[in-house]
Amino acid sequence: MYFREDVGRKEVVERWAENLDYASVLPVLALEGNAVVGDATLHRNRTGWMQRVGTIRIQIAPAFRQRGLGTAMIREMRHLGEKAALRHLVAEAIEEQQAAIRAFEKMGFDRVGVYRNFVNDQKGQLHDLVVLVYPMPYSEVEMVF
Repeated sequence: MYFREDVGRKEVVERWAENLDYASVLPVLALEGNAVVGDATLHRNRTGWMQRVGTIRIQIAPAFRQRGLGTAMIREMRHLGEKAALRHLVAEAIEEQQAAIRAFEKMGFDRVGVYRNFVNDQKGQLHDLVVLVYPMPYSEVEMVF
């Protein structure tokens, strides 16, 4: 309902698979057998004014929510952000996704803003976008993922 792109279209997923760039987007998958039940990605710019800011995106299959998987994936994204010497992690959620927002807040993210009627779902309905930020522990040692 809230994906940035229509993941129901085969060509979208194929394009993602064909254009992997781990320096820009680092994916982590949670598997149950051969099925992907969770997907977390750390997005970053290697240059420019946002090079020390990572954006994380997490999707959990409905049957696997409320089991701690999302929290574990947030923890892993924080760890990867630390290894990449990022200064901040940013997460966004639709305001109706209260369980996801609580998970981010439980893991130390602060709600820093709400954009009213900012995003629309696949049916064209407008929703508020909540922005959360996690200040990373600062280290002088630069590492890369």
